[in-house]
Amino acid sequence: MGRTFSFMSICTIFTISLILCLLNTDGCHSAPRSRRYRSTTQTIARGTPAHPKLSNWHLVDTMSHFFNRIKETAVHFDCAVCKVIGDSIQLLLAMHKSKEDIVYIAEKACNTLHIEDSKVCHAITRQYESWILTIFTEYLLSPGDLCGIILGKDCGHVIEPYPDWSVVLPEVPPKPMIVPPRSPRPNSPVSRVLHLTDIHVDLDYKIGANADCGEPLCCKDDDGNPIKGKKGAWKWGDYRYCDMPLATLENLFKHLSKEDYDYIIWTGDTASHNIWSETKRDKIHTLDVVTRLFLKYFPSTPVYPSLGNHEAVPANDFAMPGESSNHSADPMGWLYSNLVTQWGNWLPRETHATIRKGGFYETLINPGLRLVSLNTMYGHKQNYWLLVNSTDPMGQLHWLARVLQKAEDKGEKVYIIGHIPTGQSDVDGLLSAFSLNYYKIINRYESTVRGQFFGHTHRDHFEIYYDLAGKQRPLAVSIISPSVTPYSRINPGYRVLEMDGNYPGSSRTLLDYHTYILNLTLAQETNQPQWTREYSMREAFGMSGLLPADFEDLAHRLDTDDKLFDKFYQFMYKSHPFAPCTSDQCRRDIICRLRTGLANDFRFCNNANNRANLRYGITKWHLLC
Repeated sequence: MGRTFSFMSICTIFTISLILCLLNTDGCHSAPRSRRYRSTTQTIARGTPAHPKLSNWHLVDTMSHFFNRIKETAVHFDCAVCKVIGDSIQLLLAMHKSKEDIVYIAEKACNTLHIEDSKVCHAITRQYESWILTIFTEYLLSPGDLCGIILGKDCGHVIEPYPDWSVVLPEVPPKPMIVPPRSPRPNSPVSRVLHLTDIHVDLDYKIGANADCGEPLCCKDDDGNPIKGKKGAWKWGDYRYCDMPLATLENLFKHLSKEDYDYIIWTGDTASHNIWSETKRDKIHTLDVVTRLFLKYFPSTPVYPSLGNHEAVPANDFAMPGESSNHSADPMGWLYSNLVTQWGNWLPRETHATIRKGGFYETLINPGLRLVSLNTMYGHKQNYWLLVNSTDPMGQLHWLARVLQKAEDKGEKVYIIGHIPTGQSDVDGLLSAFSLNYYKIINRYESTVRGQFFGHTHRDHFEIYYDLAGKQRPLAVSIISPSVTPYSRINPGYRVLEMDGNYPGSSRTLLDYHTYILNLTLAQETNQPQWTREYSMREAFGMSGLLPADFEDLAHRLDTDDKLFDKFYQFMYKSHPFAPCTSDQCRRDIICRLRTGLANDFRFCNNANNRANLRYGITKWHLLC
């Protein structure tokens, strides 16, 4: 299987266990109790007393052969597995099997079929048991609906559980006449803004540890030594399935502190990718470690954070009140109450109510300039609590529209920050309804919103928004910054934005941005990490400005200029692409993504082949986040 432990990998484990239950002539026997694992979960239905251990485990070998045959013959193995999941769970429920039975058998199946090693198998089945089984038992969908939601159109007709909801935008006052931003006057102040995203610091990183351990994340203290003939984890970070060492992150902060920034935006995903073993305490501790780095090296610089999908336990698990496995009235309180304290180092008290409610907020940066931080996890496809109800979760987009209306009334400009880009269209992107409603809000308030900044993909790219009425005019752009982590097979990076500065009449538009990287190969060879500027956007691509029309012009030139596209592709992967992009299809797919700020909707791609065959970008990008 792939290195990144995906949701479908977890589902595969549970699916195999469910089928084993159904085929086992003695039924699903209860798992032997031990001090290491005492089940505290509720049972689906109380079954009959069972033997202390499972019998007929030759069936595991039979199922291994069965699934290998599916993998050999099925065009989409994940799709075949997904469709078995729905049917299996429904049958298992009818047989009155307990959660503890399923988890015990799931770990056995995971080990026997070599889906992951024993350490990951043990941890992942327990980490996700309540989440998956609650979703699949208490909120049952048809197997077809389920697989369409999880895997998209390649696995059948895509049905979102609540596809038609809309945020009601105010009709009065009407949308004002569009006035293009004025170019800044010569020698006008320029604001320098540092953007850090997807830090993914690994507090257990160990130099010399096994960097090719066979797990989704390696280079950790408990990964052991590398096999003979293989080099261990590099000192400053490694291209092989490893996250950011704390020492390298602190080196970055020391480097950054030599420069002055007007403020910093920090767009989520702070914890490492070992999603099978992290606890809530681990996540809070990691956030605290990074918060202390900001306070140490930038004691007087404002920081504006947003949440990523890896801030939750388990990852992506952002339940709403009453919808968690224990139906808690405050399922995210453990995280949001801590954010009030940690983010409170920079944010005023009036932001605390919405942070405590849903992890989002708005605040004034300067007179005339407001910042909105969204929690995009309430639109994330892999937040499966949204299967329960995805209609404007926590009222966030309705709140956003009200904030933008008030800003328009006051003549303010607004920057929006968040984690997941709104055009992310794969299984790790946003639900269509959430993305469309956000897109409509940007259309309505295009004269107020002057910048959108996201992360999540670990890559360096952008997304263009178009006028929904005419479908031709570019009206906004979101800038997606590259990750700090090298996970996986890329260089660490960060970005410095240059904005029209703080003065009366400022347009607040983006003027340029500069991307910096750490070449891990050179750092290993010299033992001297050197953070160097990779490129300036305007200089590298010959752009007269960074308005939406300028990005549309760039997308057109990338489509016709091979050398320019090759340069863009090199920068997109922070000067360390893991595979070339030489085919016409690959190029079309990437350019289509640049023109797609609307998830799962490729109407703005100029080539029909892009709409029909957007495959390369989906399969390559979603595995990283």
